[in-house]
Amino acid sequence: MIITNNINAIRANRYLKVNSTEHKKKFPSLFAGDKGPLVQRRYILRAEKNTQDGISFIQTADGYLDETINILQRIRELSVKSANGIYNNSDRAYIQAEVSNLIDEIDRVASQAQFNTLNILTGRFSNTVNASASMWIHIGPSRDQRKRIYIATMTANSLKLKNEFNSYVSVSSVSKANRTIGIIDEAIGYVIKQRSDLGAYKNRFNTYIQGLMTSYENVIAYGSKKMDRDVAEASIFEAISSIKSQSALAMLVHSNNLPKDALNLLR
Repeated sequence: MIITNNINAIRANRYLKVNSTEHKKKFPSLFAGDKGPLVQRRYILRAEKNTQDGISFIQTADGYLDETINILQRIRELSVKSANGIYNNSDRAYIQAEVSNLIDEIDRVASQAQFNTLNILTGRFSNTVNASASMWIHIGPSRDQRKRIYIATMTANSLKLKNEFNSYVSVSSVSKANRTIGIIDEAIGYVIKQRSDLGAYKNRFNTYIQGLMTSYENVIAYGSKKMDRDVAEASIFEAISSIKSQSALAMLVHSNNLPKDALNLLR
């Protein structure tokens, strides 16, 4: 008795196994998609948050400088008052006492001006040469996409309201009060210039945020299109895989029925 192999059935069974293996390997990867856009979105959002934090830092510094300006304006008003010849020495002594207290208040504002425990107005971010003595804001998702913020020292000494011996500017006479008016004008201009610089920083940072949001939208659009292509490709692959499996299964059934059909013919 000769035992023969059903070659067609063996071949059909092999086709089924090959197609099943290919389906298991490729189909999940089609829906896994490219993780790049998702990761890039996270980086962009982090950069946007960084830039928003930079704006908060700028606004905080500007708020303290506004206090300094108000104090300087009051000192100037008192200096103009003392420069008037109708006041006697006793009057000017009272005026000088208030001026000195206001100058101490400027130092208090400078020492207490902080953002996240970082001192803002005492010179920490005033050095344009030393990179560590300035505030870096990382405004982009990639390396070196950062900007520096410089904030000048705003103590009484730096504004020339005190000399190297910590003596206050004087309004004790008409001539001294007149000279102090000029010193205060320079100090006010110095602070106004710093506030103007902060405003320019803020405007640039707002522009950076708009650019980041545009990039974010583009990445989302790309990811959406990529997902659409992946779904379409997966659908086509699934259809082809199903056809292959059905064909191989039909071939296997037919091949298994051939010996039975042959026996039926011999009966």
